Amino acid sequence: MPGVSELSFKTLRTWNGEQSRAFEELSFQLLKDWVPAGTQAIRTGNPDGGVEWYATLSDGTEWGWQVKHVEGIDALLTAMTGSVERVAKERPDLDDPYIVQRVVVIAYGSVLRSSQEQADQAKALAELVHSLVFTRPIRPDELLLDAARGIVRWAVAHELLPASTLGSSRRPYGLKVPGPPPLEATIKAKYGWRKDQPADESYSSIDFSLMGMGDFARYVVEPGVRQFSRYRIGQPYPEWQRREPRFVKSRWQTLLLH
Repeated sequence: MPGVSELSFKTLRTWNGEQSRAFEELSFQLLKDWVPAGTQAIRTGNPDGGVEWYATLSDGTEWGWQVKHVEGIDALLTAMTGSVERVAKERPDLDDPYIVQRVVVIAYGSVLRSSQEQADQAKALAELVHSLVFTRPIRPDELLLDAARGIVRWAVAHELLPASTLGSSRRPYGLKVPGPPPLEATIKAKYGWRKDQPADESYSSIDFSLMGMGDFARYVVEPGVRQFSRYRIGQPYPEWQRREPRFVKSRWQTLLLH
């Protein structure tokens, strides 16, 4: 959080008798000033609610934020189960794929860190994720699906979910084939830099970070592209060999004759 890097959250005074409530209240107070221009942050419920606050944008969509103060895997599993339930059921308009994706990815990490003592909590979380992610129609989000599949496989291996759940979590999902991606020129025309455009209306920093030499392009996209391979996992990789230019005589003869 901006401006509080030197703060130790473990030394927070309690609020309404709990340190976790104090942490969430502090987070709300710090983050409420970061809403888009002309948008008001709206508080929902109490500091332990599933979505701490949200903002309704001019186009009718909503942004929602939540923070959790947890110590120990028991508290983490409980918090994640509650978070997934509330986000999915109480705030259905919060349909940002990135939010849903991140929640499920964190849930995957939570079950991987759990032990036999947290079996009941892990089981409840796995059942919830399986129901939300793999009920048709399925969202075409590979990172979301990958994390959810991992949760299901882990739960089946630990006998927390029936083996039948593996079938519904496997492909095919009946997804529509995506169309061609937009050209870079199209993205530039729509989201590129504009002179005198206010910062809160500009996408140019995102465009530069992805398409230029920004952090996202350098540390996320480039390493992934560099390591990409069409060889399946488990197949032997061919050894790299230096190749010299090859002269194909028949092609030159065709060109000369025409």
